Amino acid sequence: MRVTLIGCPFQTSYGEASESLLKALEKKTGFPVEWVASNCGCGDKAERTRQFQMPREKYKYFDMFAFSDVPSPQHWKNPIKFVARKIAYRRRAQKYRQLSTGAHVVNFQQTLSAYGSNALFYWLNKPAEAARVVTVHELDRLQLANPHLNRAYNNADAIIVQQGPLRDKLVGLGVDPGRIEIVLHGTDLPVIDENQPRDGIITYCGHHPFSGKGLHGIFNALALLKTRQGPTTPKLTVHGYYSDEDQAALKALAAQLGLEDHVAWLNRVPIRKAFSAYQSSQLCVLPYMGSFAGLAAATAAAAGVPVIGTRNAGILEHLGENAIWIKGDNAEEIAAQIERLLASAELRRDLSRRVRRRAEQHLTWDTVADNTLAVYQRALKHKGHAWA
Repeated sequence: MRVTLIGCPFQTSYGEASESLLKALEKKTGFPVEWVASNCGCGDKAERTRQFQMPREKYKYFDMFAFSDVPSPQHWKNPIKFVARKIAYRRRAQKYRQLSTGAHVVNFQQTLSAYGSNALFYWLNKPAEAARVVTVHELDRLQLANPHLNRAYNNADAIIVQQGPLRDKLVGLGVDPGRIEIVLHGTDLPVIDENQPRDGIITYCGHHPFSGKGLHGIFNALALLKTRQGPTTPKLTVHGYYSDEDQAALKALAAQLGLEDHVAWLNRVPIRKAFSAYQSSQLCVLPYMGSFAGLAAATAAAAGVPVIGTRNAGILEHLGENAIWIKGDNAEEIAAQIERLLASAELRRDLSRRVRRRAEQHLTWDTVADNTLAVYQRALKHKGHAWA
């Protein structure tokens, strides 16, 4: 089976996940997987400086003028930018089609900008020989402001999401539920040393820290704990792929709450290298109200870190019932559950073993590859092709 992925090629969480999936698919099928990619205009440092996830020669890569999805503060520019983006993304979709010619299955990894709905819908609205699978990671402003555009998804032969709430959102936008499958975010499985010292709290805030990740709740909970515990207050590690501007805003929030000495920053560190930070943490706190937390939940599970989190953002799908659940990002509730978990070594051990077992059974990249290949097979059948 000849498979082509279309998606972010840079050193971001998306690039890392695509590489892991690609290697797992190659291991399962015995065939090389192609990766078609371009610059996207998101403005991320890895994109601006072309920091590729894999060696450059591994991609069918092209550079093209790209536009950010962020509206201009000079409002008169936005209509011009809108038209220019339409032209540029139509050309980009054509290039994606040309470079994936000959594939049996093409899997478009939808994120934002050049991998957002504009380019994707142009790509879907043209006929294709290959079975087309869309993995939806993010929805953008354009498609949410214009719900009728989302009917283009029904030209896909299958759609993958990583959480139930996103599936429900797509159905609400008019997407055929019969085309949508849930395939979880994968993880590697580091060796667990049960005698390793663990201390402190870790959280994950991805690329956009203030987009429903509950960080204000966590920081305020830590400030509450500081008033109760003083110098013994646990330290917080904030892991993510955030910009310098976002980190400055996070540091300002920590300073405002008197937490400068209680927060460490783990930014732009690949997940494989970040495992040590998770394995040395006593617990992971994910009070997500939106966005997606599957990467963080899977990483914590693989590292055997007990999780306090909401049932939102894919956390429930990834962890099952193996977590301490909170209703939202309320600081008092977060602080109370942190105190509860830190006070019970037995509860931490139990949750640690349960989430690790969950990762071993459901979250490995091998399992994700098996589930993804099953979607590809159904997509091929829907297209009228057969592949053994």
